[in-house]
Amino acid sequence: MPSIPDSHVDLLIRPLPAVLVTVMPDRRPQASVVWVDYTDQILTLNTERGRRKTKNMERDPRATIVVVDPVDQHHYIELRCDVISTSETGALDHRDRLDATYVGPDHHSDPADDSAPRVIVTLEATGVHAYG
Repeated sequence: MPSIPDSHVDLLIRPLPAVLVTVMPDRRPQASVVWVDYTDQILTLNTERGRRKTKNMERDPRATIVVVDPVDQHHYIELRCDVISTSETGALDHRDRLDATYVGPDHHSDPADDSAPRVIVTLEATGVHAYG
């Protein structure tokens, strides 16, 4: 597993939106803006089971994540990843942590608004391309 350089870890620990690219059944790319959590070279994101990106990753576990520094567009990272797990266990708590990080500590999503169970998707980088 290639390591994420220290020079670009800031892009993964700051509350910056990331672009997740997955592969559609017709092999075309599909992109979604997501929030990521990063710990010890592992990325997690939270979504609903049944969404297009979730279906894509369950069918084809390859994905790419791109994060661009909004202050310096030449400072960005592309992570080519493998999905190593999906789990509903702890997914609501995980979403609450992401909400607090990205929106603020007083923001909480209402689980009643979800149309399907939440899932934590865990990804491991197989390729790291850091720029700037």
